[in-house]
Amino acid sequence: MNSTHGLLTVTPVPAFAATYDAFQVADIAAAMAERHEFPYEYTYLGVGSRYWSDQAEMSTADSASSDPTPWLIATHAAEVVALLRPGRAARVVDLGPGTGSGVHGLMAYLSIVDRLDSYRAVDISPDLLAMSARRLRGAFPDAVGRIHVHEGDFTGEALDVAMSRGTDRIVVIAGGTLHNLRDPDLLLRRVAARSDRTDLLMVTLRVEPESGLPEFMRRVHTGRTLKPQKRLGLDLCGIDPAWYDTELGYNPVARELFTRVRLLRPVDVVFEGRTARFAAGDTVTVWRYRYLTAADVERQLGHAGWTVRLRIIAPPGGRTGVAAGDHVLFVATPVRQCVSGTGT
Repeated sequence: MNSTHGLLTVTPVPAFAATYDAFQVADIAAAMAERHEFPYEYTYLGVGSRYWSDQAEMSTADSASSDPTPWLIATHAAEVVALLRPGRAARVVDLGPGTGSGVHGLMAYLSIVDRLDSYRAVDISPDLLAMSARRLRGAFPDAVGRIHVHEGDFTGEALDVAMSRGTDRIVVIAGGTLHNLRDPDLLLRRVAARSDRTDLLMVTLRVEPESGLPEFMRRVHTGRTLKPQKRLGLDLCGIDPAWYDTELGYNPVARELFTRVRLLRPVDVVFEGRTARFAAGDTVTVWRYRYLTAADVERQLGHAGWTVRLRIIAPPGGRTGVAAGDHVLFVATPVRQCVSGTGT
């Protein structure tokens, strides 16, 4: 680190180069320089995946019940499977599997009724893929040879391979993954283009309550301690926590929840071939989440080529310390039939 006339100049720590490939480094550098943002999806790689592993190891029945996603999917698995063609086996395509807990209940039900064809997961994190596959193979020993993982993002070949035709498919985007993405609509369109009318899409999201935002969410909250995963990108870039204040809030224009830091001093982060420059008072976004109402999500799905067949809201309770909102399971079918092997 160099400091000249109050300007701090830093380079990423060695773990940064060990974690990211050349494309990812260039993407991070561009995001930091142009949008003042560390893309949250990259915090699932390297050391970031260990946060998920630790979470999985600490899971208990009580702590699991505080996360509505597995409950929603497991409780309503029979209703979802009833939308498939009678008697047909289904492949579960899990986009962003996390620990694998989100789809556990669905796979359990498919196994009980002897309709589990296979499981395929897609993620950019090889560590998370390995962890989710290990946990699911342990839970479903009869399906060990039918549980597969595909490393890559949702815009490339990994999605095409996971979505290859041959059986009915249930595509799962659980735990808020969809609205953490930079372009969730692009993913919805890509999956729709690769789907037949016999396929299903399952999405779980935390959505804005129909009663509107509570007053506390309309304010920017400062001084909160960042969770390790949200701080990870800044740490890897060499930005010391003493150089910023934290801010949590809601952007009504973008309709996004955000976590960001406000720099107390000017900082230059020098990447290979590019420098991201920040003045004192500039912000760096480390997490964002599109925060729509359930009706808005239905319209979003419709614009991307989906028809909602089920909308199920989790009962209130069981969660504390998070922003207000309803947890909703959406199940949809594509509007149009896929006309090629993997879509267009």
